[in-house]
Amino acid sequence: MAGNVSEWLADWYDSDYYQLRPAEDPVNRDQPEYDRKRVMRGGSWLNDAYNTRSSERLRHLPDYRNINTGFRLVLDSGTREKIR
Repeated sequence: MAGNVSEWLADWYDSDYYQLRPAEDPVNRDQPEYDRKRVMRGGSWLNDAYNTRSSERLRHLPDYRNINTGFRLVLDSGTREKIR
């Protein structure tokens, strides 16, 4: 999926977050007061190859829109039966 579109994440951006949090599942659900921007990962078909890495981390305001930005829907396999 790398290189298709930049992916929106639920995390709020914090430049020091990964240095201050545990390495396992470091999810930032706390909205920082000084920078109210969401994290975007990876690059898209519009970027050069270096910027399509999944470790590429960008930030934008939540209402940012672009033709090369998207998101991924995830469904737990155990949830399928509950939906029916």
